[in-house]
Amino acid sequence: WATRLYRADREWDDDPGPPQGSRLYYACFAGLIAPVRDLIGKGADVNAQGGEYGNALQAASWGGHQEIVKLPLDKGADVNAHG
Repeated sequence: WATRLYRADREWDDDPGPPQGSRLYYACFAGLIAPVRDLIGKGADVNAQGGEYGNALQAASWGGHQEIVKLPLDKGADVNAHG
């Protein structure tokens, strides 16, 4: 599942509307630190809205992934964003 999610050649709508989240959202939710670092490093929008929990930061938080929560925060994720 994670390999299919992360494949760089896979088409994906990185400007989703609810309820679909971005690749970053799902990587954060699943606790996949290497893909999260890579996606953020390649310019993924840390404030993109979508997914059941609203955004990548909230998905990482909900999943209990403390190390991953720090990554979007370091890139300016809005802690007050609605989710």
